[in-house]
Amino acid sequence: MHASLIFSKSYCRAALLCGALFGLPSAFADGNELPPLPVPGEWTMALMPQASYGTYSNSPTRDSVATVGMSADLQYLERYGMALGLSATTVKQKSTGASSGARKLIQTAYNLSGWERYTPDDLPGVLTLSGEVIVARNNDSSKETGVTTAAAQMAFLDYAKESYLDLGFAYSSYAAGNQGNGALTVMQFTPTIGLAFNEAADWLQFRLYHIIPDNLKRTQNVASTDAVDVKWTHFFDGTGWSPNQIQMGALVGERIYAVEPATVYNFADLQTGGFMLAAQWNFAEEALLIVQGGLDKYDALVPATLDSVSHTTAYSASYLYVGVRKQW
Repeated sequence: MHASLIFSKSYCRAALLCGALFGLPSAFADGNELPPLPVPGEWTMALMPQASYGTYSNSPTRDSVATVGMSADLQYLERYGMALGLSATTVKQKSTGASSGARKLIQTAYNLSGWERYTPDDLPGVLTLSGEVIVARNNDSSKETGVTTAAAQMAFLDYAKESYLDLGFAYSSYAAGNQGNGALTVMQFTPTIGLAFNEAADWLQFRLYHIIPDNLKRTQNVASTDAVDVKWTHFFDGTGWSPNQIQMGALVGERIYAVEPATVYNFADLQTGGFMLAAQWNFAEEALLIVQGGLDKYDALVPATLDSVSHTTAYSASYLYVGVRKQW
């Protein structure tokens, strides 16, 4: 597909550093503190403005991407809550990849999520159930990249804060568009395991992405993909100018049309790997600064309309993300 884009890719990954910001708590974010004892009337609200910028190397169609967004979440006693996010993404196309009137693809995306934590008597830890809906709409001339996604997750963290398990599921629906390729639905399964070590100063997480699309015409003839996302997080005291945590991650394997919390990869290119580095600072009371950078690799199908013969080409995308989160 020659007219496609990505919704808020780095914006969601860095949000993992903020715990339950989008209502889908990550393993390591929950691993460092358990919900407090109930205090009647204890409500908290948080706002998070954020922005990211990325450039493409050797992409046949895309030149750069910029995203600005805002998220807000409201929670009670860290027991249950909901979150709302809004983002606007602009993809600058190369002149060979779009007509003169459509060299900028513009997308608006919304996500709404909710979550609740339980402490069952027969489980030695905290159980979290969460769900999310993501909607992305844009001016893609193919009409194939607009998407609606529903996702759910069940997660468990033991009281010792040493181990974490979750199982996630996402269902994405894409319209038939005007290219004659038909409609597309994508199912995604994401089992995850997380482990603490070094006296809980470090956290290691492994998440498997098993993705099953139902239309080979829109997936480069790929029937399913598998990838493992590995993240290591180290916690600091966070005094002075030093960060209170850093995170390194790598994606090994392949995935297509992937879904992450608050994020949909709504384009037909096959992701073949990547890595990221992020840091978080507590720069004021109940305020966080997050900075993240990374690089991802893809395989794109170049249609005969852009070259003499249809073929697959490899390219990469590098990005920088900055977000600030303030809680009241």
